[in-house]
Amino acid sequence: MAKYEVLRDCYGFQNRYWEKGAIVEIDPKMNPPKHFKKVEAGSAAVKEQKQEEPTTAAAVAREELLVEAKSRGIKDADVLNQEELLEVLARDISQQKIRAIVAKAKKRQQK
Repeated sequence: MAKYEVLRDCYGFQNRYWEKGAIVEIDPKMNPPKHFKKVEAGSAAVKEQKQEEPTTAAAVAREELLVEAKSRGIKDADVLNQEELLEVLARDISQQKIRAIVAKAKKRQQK
């Protein structure tokens, strides 16, 4: 595994959120985005890195997910909770499943 420093906050690479300044390990077979800078094993950035919990998609602010959903053309995305937003933003989800999730959320909100 190669170590990379994240140069700016981003979402999308490997379907997760990456925080600026984080030092992450990525499989050498993967092609990281341009805003990931390879870090040498003995560099100061790696030594200064604190042992933190890995950033999960659940840590992503709901607002950022909502913006992503709207940019993908998902109508009524504002009725979805964070868990539902993560589900509809998955790459392997069908349009039919997205419609069903949105319909369920709208029905829940009307109660």
